[in-house]
Amino acid sequence: MDFDRTPVSDGQAVQIGKMTLRAVATPGHTHHRLSYVVTQESRQAVFSGGSLLYGSVGRTDLVSDDDTVPLTHAQ
Repeated sequence: MDFDRTPVSDGQAVQIGKMTLRAVATPGHTHHRLSYVVTQESRQAVFSGGSLLYGSVGRTDLVSDDDTVPLTHAQ
């Protein structure tokens, strides 16, 4: 990559000024899905890397036939 970056994995946090960015494993749609919780003082927001589905879940049959059942159980 041509820019500075800080790789993170599940549970790791990065301080950005007064904000904390924490990676959270959220498997289910894919095996390696991460969401990010941003905290500043008492406020939090979650960035899911996709869309948040209300009353539904992401499809698990898009990776491969062999992965459909394990991903469904991970949800």
